[in-house]
Amino acid sequence: MSNLPRGRALEIEVAQFLRSAGFRTTTNAGAARPRQTDMYAQGDGVDLLVEAKDRERKVDVSDVDAMRSRLRRTTADVVGVIFTTSGLREERQRRLKPTERAKY
Repeated sequence: MSNLPRGRALEIEVAQFLRSAGFRTTTNAGAARPRQTDMYAQGDGVDLLVEAKDRERKVDVSDVDAMRSRLRRTTADVVGVIFTTSGLREERQRRLKPTERAKY
């Protein structure tokens, strides 16, 4: 993409994707203060709390727990979304609730 750090480049790509789908995005949003959040997106009656993970390590239970912690600091209608370039650890995928499972 550019000379940006890996994580920041993915955040920009995710923001462009969400905007192309009609969402308004705010990066480094304070929606879950005091926790840092990569992005908040709003569109067509849906609010998303977005994390972008561009790293070698797959998303695991600690990442999902961190998202849940952030979601507890928002209103109940906000949906948490994790975008990742490395996938989801298999053990974590089995433990997710059906409504939390990644769609491939």
